[in-house]
Amino acid sequence: MTVLEKIVNFVNPSSDTSSTPPPRSDSGSFLSSSKILTLDCGSGITMELKLVPAGTFTMGSKLDTAEQPPHKVTVRRSFYMAIYPVTQAQYKAVMSENPSCFPGENKPVENITWFDANNFCQKISGINNKKVILPSEAMWEYACKAGSKGHYCFNEKREMLAEYGWYDRNSGNSSQEVGQLSPNKFGLYDMHGNVLEWCGDEWHEDYENAPADERYWPSNDGFKIFRGGSWYSNSDRCRAEFRDGFSPNNHCNNLGFRVAISK
Repeated sequence: MTVLEKIVNFVNPSSDTSSTPPPRSDSGSFLSSSKILTLDCGSGITMELKLVPAGTFTMGSKLDTAEQPPHKVTVRRSFYMAIYPVTQAQYKAVMSENPSCFPGENKPVENITWFDANNFCQKISGINNKKVILPSEAMWEYACKAGSKGHYCFNEKREMLAEYGWYDRNSGNSSQEVGQLSPNKFGLYDMHGNVLEWCGDEWHEDYENAPADERYWPSNDGFKIFRGGSWYSNSDRCRAEFRDGFSPNNHCNNLGFRVAISK
């Protein structure tokens, strides 16, 4: 496997810096509406997920062999996707720890393994009696594009990327608080940068014989998929189609995750 994204793994001194915490729930329980679903993380911290409608899109691109062949994928039923990457406050409320290298309650949690992210999903599932998962890479790309036919949620104009994502030209060499830039048309933030995001699938070198729906795609490779760009990425690696794999035991300071729930 050729690793396309340079993973940086230096560690900054970790001290809690205070920032505005995520919204707090008065009831401390699982809540839902037609388009927003709210999960309880514990300690008065909540997480909001947005309803993503079912639909069909073209997954992949011709720009890299790992993204070929472009193919039609039908997301068979709507699902909920976290509006932001999991924040440090949310992760700490569920897991009672914060391994991040860039401290800040509203910054994305990073420096975690795929197993850490999966354990978070299991624990928050138990708190809310709801199956919370890492999205498949098909779910992730569909949610990122939000109906766009181009490489970004805003189509093709790379000069617009700074309006939607933190990457190497505007990040200041650090992750940033979630939700500061523009959302895509599904109402999701930070999908073109800030931190890379673990998905549930295992790595494949390309899309030959890939599923035509949103299911996980297992393999014997052992590496796990990550998606999206990061504060360290160039604009090309912030494209919706960009994909790569990493050992599930490894961690780095530009790799986090967001969660999903199937309806």
